[in-house]
Amino acid sequence: FGSRTLIWLDALSLFLKHPIIGNGLISEVRWESMSGMLTRYHPHFHNMAFDLLATGGACSLLAYIGIQITLVKKLNTGIGRQTAYYLTACIFAMNIHLLIECYYTPLYWAIYMCAYYWDEIEREMEAYRSKRLLAKAKGNL
Repeated sequence: FGSRTLIWLDALSLFLKHPIIGNGLISEVRWESMSGMLTRYHPHFHNMAFDLLATGGACSLLAYIGIQITLVKKLNTGIGRQTAYYLTACIFAMNIHLLIECYYTPLYWAIYMCAYYWDEIEREMEAYRSKRLLAKAKGNL
């Protein structure tokens, strides 16, 4: 992993300074002075867990894990089994990727939101299909 190991060690040392609530969002200048690396190429800790620990402490990591557990539990109730497998596999793959990167992009959160609200999305789609079929049967389409 090369320089990522040093970055992760920096994150761990920051976490140990303030383990409960973390250090807040780390500025590039502060991080550069700790690691000695060029931060313009490394603006984060390249690992979601380490990033959460360094910036938000154990509280933020536990909250993130809680969101993951809640999401997986919700996926196992109320929606089709095949859809639940696809969404769980997608979230699992994202979490594997987050072991070497750290993203707070809207795409990741959009996938989480879709997974969380998928049963409602399916109900709305089914209601729309039923309404269209009814209208087609009446000859309105």
